[in-house]
Order: sequence, then structure tokens, then C-alpha cells
Amino acid sequence: MRIVVFEVAGDTKTYNGVCVPILTITALGVKGPKEDNIKTEDDQIADCDLVVSKWIGMEGAYLIATEKEEELSERYPDSMIEAVKRLSQKISVLGEAATAGKSGVIAMHDLSEGGILGGLWEFAEHHRIGLEIDLKKIPVKQETIEICEFFGLNPSYFVSGGALLIVTDNGHEFMDIPSMERSCFSGQRTKIFFCEPNRSDQKGSCENNRNAFRRRKRNFRT
Repeated sequence: MRIVVFEVAGDTKTYNGVCVPILTITALGVKGPKEDNIKTEDDQIADCDLVVSKWIGMEGAYLIATEKEEELSERYPDSMIEAVKRLSQKISVLGEAATAGKSGVIAMHDLSEGGILGGLWEFAEHHRIGLEIDLKKIPVKQETIEICEFFGLNPSYFVSGGALLIVTDNGHEFMDIPSMERSCFSGQRTKIFFCEPNRSDQKGSCENNRNAFRRRKRNFRT
């Protein structure tokens, strides 16, 4: 895939003593077409839904699993630690940001320092709005929870690079997946699954069935 839009993000950190390598990168880009830009008015966000992509705390879990692997191995199996280290492959929001932008979302906000709670605070403060959040529905991997409990950390404040906060007017449609899979007459009627960003090969039959249904729907209308 050719990347024509690059991520723009930055973090400010203070160290008591600089004892690690510091890499500074300056990048220049070209502004995309005007129709591709997302411009959000504060009054658009009222009564909208907040959606979080992937899981919170991925970046923090990966960093700790890399730096504190020996300590973690005293309690947890190597398979779990390796699974957490592989989360580094998912610390990018480019895929879901591109998909969300094409889907007509209202706003997006990356989650990094300060975790999900820091991101929600920044978002609410910027748009001068209040938020109603169900913390139990925020997606987080069990491995991240285990690492946070081991070191006495709160996953809600865990650095969450790779997770994207998306504002949309129809996110509630997928809030209760189990109910959507059940029928009120005969128990479970279907199985809903989710594909990874930019992996159309994971849903080939779905795409074909959707196209066939649309063609049949047009024939019904005529």
C-alpha cells in the first residue's frame, strides 16, 4: 500500500537524567485535497458516539514487556510476554484513520501520553463539551491488565499509542454485539466478526455477498 498521508504526532517528556539515546525527526508534507480534510464544529459533536479502535494501553504494555521481561517472566509464561511484545506491530493508527476518514466520521483523536482518560480530557476540553463514558466498555487486552496489576499501574492512564478515538453519529449500532447475533425466536442467528484495517482478504465472501445483494435490490426497485 502506498502511503500518501503521514501521521502527525508529538510527545513531550522530561527526564531527571538523560541516559538514553534521543532521536529528533523533522518531516515536511504536502496538504491533501480539500475534500479529504475533516473539519469539525463543536455543535456537531453533541449526542454523538465515541469509538475506540483496537485496545488501550498497547504501547505501554509493549514497552514494559520489553524493558521488564525478566521480572515478568517470574510470574507469567513466555507465550504471554511474547504476545505483548508483538503488539508493537499494531502501534499505528494509519489504517483505521484512513478507513474512518473515508466513512465520514466527525472527528478523530490519537491516544498516547495520558492514556484513554488523558485523551478524553483533551478532547472534551478542546471542544468545550462534557462526556458520558462507560469505562467498562473501553477495550483493553487481558495481558495489559495483568501487566498493570503486576506493577501497580492503571490501564486507563497507560500510554495508548495505536488506539484511536473516533467520533461518529452511528457508533451505537455496534455497542451490543451479542444481542445483534441473537434472534428473539430461535437463539443465535448469526456470528459477527471484525476484520483488521486494510485486510480486505479477510472478508472476501462478505464483499461478494454485499455486491450481489445490492444488484438484487436494484432489480427489485425496477
